[in-house]
Amino acid sequence: MRKLFLILILSLIRITSYSQNDQLGRAYLNQETPSTTPLKFAPDLISKKGSFEYPCSFSIDMKEMYFGVNMFNEEKKEKYILQVKRQNDGSWSSPQKISFTGFFESEPILSPDNSKLFFSVLSDSKKYKPHDIWYVNRENDSWGKPIKLNENINTDKYEYFASMTINNKMYFTREGKGIYSAELINNEFTNVQLLEPSINKFKFCGHPFISPDESYLIFDSRERGGFGKADLYISFRENNHWGNPINLGGKINTSEIEFMPIVSPDGEYLFFCRKENNERDIYWVKFDVEKYKN
Repeated sequence: MRKLFLILILSLIRITSYSQNDQLGRAYLNQETPSTTPLKFAPDLISKKGSFEYPCSFSIDMKEMYFGVNMFNEEKKEKYILQVKRQNDGSWSSPQKISFTGFFESEPILSPDNSKLFFSVLSDSKKYKPHDIWYVNRENDSWGKPIKLNENINTDKYEYFASMTINNKMYFTREGKGIYSAELINNEFTNVQLLEPSINKFKFCGHPFISPDESYLIFDSRERGGFGKADLYISFRENNHWGNPINLGGKINTSEIEFMPIVSPDGEYLFFCRKENNERDIYWVKFDVEKYKN
């Protein structure tokens, strides 16, 4: 009887453990979750050979995921956004191409409350990459009409990669100038400010991911003294000022290019792009923000 009881207990432990791991895997397209060493995210499904991927953004309920691709190996060399949806049985759909403006679109990033989806647009044929920021508002189970950000944000420069806080503060890149912030007030973005020198002293800093509570900022830079051609850095906000950026280290940063960071809604994983050997794929890694505070 005692032996039978132990077998039942062990069986329950295995079932519970399997259930938890299965649920976690299902939340991320049924992928094997990484530890402190980055893994390529969803190879052959999301991160495919022969295309450049832009980082992925998950909805807070883990029912949607958006990412971008640059199909440089196709005749039209298209850039577009793909959407993946979680089904009622927990499985995920195959990626489906979506378009809001009719132009080339990339870098989709959801706001923390999922009410907005920001993305970058290439609408000027004289320019060679995305240069304006647009967004759409969620309307029930779909997205509304695309809205181009005003001239306070979109100038004759290249503006892209916008992420937001829960208090409607947006961070974005203005290429050649650095990382900026702006506030959404009465449906207009205003109070545009270049971040302080502690951030923008770094060489070619850009692609800012701002945490929902604005406590930390992750971005990429080609600052000398890093691990590679471009590295990921984190800065913490204290007393309304940004601290000196900290390199995310040699497990995440390599001798190649790491850029375009996004943290999952649960704060558990860091997603980013890595470019090497003429391939650019999405990677993910277990993320412990407290580690960098110490």
